[in-house]
Amino acid sequence: GLAPMFTRAASAGTLEIVEETETSIACGLRATLARVGFVASPAWLGTDFLRVRPDVRTVADPYTGETCVAFPAIAPDVALIHALEADPLGNAILGGNLAVDWELSLAARTVIVTAERIVPRLSAEADLLGQRVTHVVAAPNGAAPTSCHPLYPLDAQAILAYVEACASDRFQEYLSAWLQT
Repeated sequence: GLAPMFTRAASAGTLEIVEETETSIACGLRATLARVGFVASPAWLGTDFLRVRPDVRTVADPYTGETCVAFPAIAPDVALIHALEADPLGNAILGGNLAVDWELSLAARTVIVTAERIVPRLSAEADLLGQRVTHVVAAPNGAAPTSCHPLYPLDAQAILAYVEACASDRFQEYLSAWLQT
């Protein structure tokens, strides 16, 4: 795949891998926000996820008797959210693709917003309010070499160079060059 250093670290056992999906993350964050131990959902039923995540259990819906997956609460220590634009208070424009950013910002103890640009006043309505943001960091091209729509597209050449560097054990050389640009 396109994450050879992640794959290498995971295979070596230097990373703890926890299989998640966007649904399991959303349910886990919502459980934290509701101050309950889990949120039930039919997601993952009929999949192999329950086999690879024995810590995730099924429960019977007390109203219908149907089986549901009980996704455990997730309480992140740190949330790092990249924005198109942010003000010094952490109010941010994310570009419309919010996924679980709002829930993540409310559930985490520390919230860091990195932004393509910091402005005194946002140019549009905030997607993320700054009341839980603890740090705001200017990070122009902070999503590179992936995309930050509509500001810049994915840099396929940079990603291929990364993959090639990893395949030939030149990752540190690649990283040093990338960080200098």
